[in-house]
Amino acid sequence: MNNGIAISFLAILTGCNLQFGCDEMTTQPNQAQLARCRPKMYLQANLAFQDHGMKLLESGIDDQIWLKFSYQVTDPAQMFQTDIVDVSKFFRGFTFSPYKGHSLVGC
Repeated sequence: MNNGIAISFLAILTGCNLQFGCDEMTTQPNQAQLARCRPKMYLQANLAFQDHGMKLLESGIDDQIWLKFSYQVTDPAQMFQTDIVDVSKFFRGFTFSPYKGHSLVGC
């Protein structure tokens, strides 16, 4: 009897098209998209960067955001919110290459 219930439950779940949100991808993110990425990636509020693209996947249980950008900062402590991101865990002497740095961080 329990097997029948489990099989029925699985059949119901697999027949459902679960949608949690929309997926987006662009090479020219707008201000609203950038405003969403910045806090999820724990970027400093005053970090100046040139955006090159964004991909947002909301269609699963967990949202994922990728943001590609270039910047002039070479110290991770100037890029991330250090009260959340422990930049001391970066390897010793870690720096970003100016204008060549990019981040692909999933959230």
